[in-house]
Amino acid sequence: YEISLGLVGAKMCIRDRWNTDRPNLADIRVREALWLLFDFDWTNRALFYNFYDKGVSFFQNSPMAHQGLPSERELALLEPWRDQIPPRVFTEAFRHPPSDGFGPQRQNIKRSLELFADAGWEVHDGVMRNVTTGEPFTLDFIAVSYYGIRQNLSLVQNLDRVGIETRGKAPEVSQWLYRSRTGKFDGNSVRLGPSHTPGLQLRNWLGSAAAGQDYGQNWSRIRNPAIDSLINSIISAKTAEDMYAAARALDRVFMWNFYFIPMGSQPGFRLVHWLSLIHISAPTRPRLISYAVYCLKKK
Repeated sequence: YEISLGLVGAKMCIRDRWNTDRPNLADIRVREALWLLFDFDWTNRALFYNFYDKGVSFFQNSPMAHQGLPSERELALLEPWRDQIPPRVFTEAFRHPPSDGFGPQRQNIKRSLELFADAGWEVHDGVMRNVTTGEPFTLDFIAVSYYGIRQNLSLVQNLDRVGIETRGKAPEVSQWLYRSRTGKFDGNSVRLGPSHTPGLQLRNWLGSAAAGQDYGQNWSRIRNPAIDSLINSIISAKTAEDMYAAARALDRVFMWNFYFIPMGSQPGFRLVHWLSLIHISAPTRPRLISYAVYCLKKK
C-alpha cells in the first residue's frame, strides 16, 4: 500500500501574546519596540536548526494569508478604517525585522529604543523607566511549558540590554489557564490555528466582546472596532473571494498592530516512517498544513 500525504495550512506559532490591558502594552509603539527585540533568525538557527519558516501571517500557508499590497476588495473593507489602523496596512506586507541570526542586531535595538522614547520610556542608569513617573518597565511572561519560556531567549537577552527586567514562569496547566483568562500576565505564549473556513472562533480570539470575558480566549484584551468589522465581513461573506479578501484585510490589521510576536511555521508535516514497509508519495496538495490527510490506495 502507498500512503499519500496531503498538506493544507501549517499554522504559525505566536511567541508572546501581549496583554493590552496593561497601560504600557496598550501603546502600539511599545509593542513594536518589543517586536524589534525578538530575533527570529537567531532563535531558528540556535534552537531549531533553521527548520521553521518565518511567520508573517495569522493565516500562514493558506489562501487567506495577505501578500503584497491590498487588493481592491481588501481596500473596500479597509478604507473606512484608514484613520484608525496602522498606515503600513496600506503600503507593505508584514515581515520580520532584518537579522543575520548572529549576535545583537544593533539597528533593531536602536530603532526599538527610539520607539520606547516616543512612548515615554527611556533608559536611566541601566534601567528603562517612564520619563514622567520614574516607574521601571518590567515584563512578566507565562507559558504552558518551559519550552515556551526557552524560546524567549533572544527577546529576554535584548530586554536585559535595554534595561527591562523580566520574569518567566511555566505554571501548572490549571494555573496557566487561570492567569491567561484573568489577565495576570504581560506576555503569554500560545498557538492559534484558524480553521480553513474561519468564522465565530475569530470573535472569541480577537473580538472586543470576548475581551476579559470568563472562559473567552481574547487573552490579549484586543478591543479594536476595525478588527470587529473585518471579522463580521468574514462571517457574512457569501463567496470564497469575499471571505479571502476579508481574511487578508484582517490579517494585515492584526499583524501590523503588533498584538503578539510572530514565531514561525513548519514547512511541512513531520512524519517518521519505515521505508521497507511503506512508500510516502509527494504531497497531493500544493499548500502545507499542520495536519495530515492519509489516503490508502493499492499500488
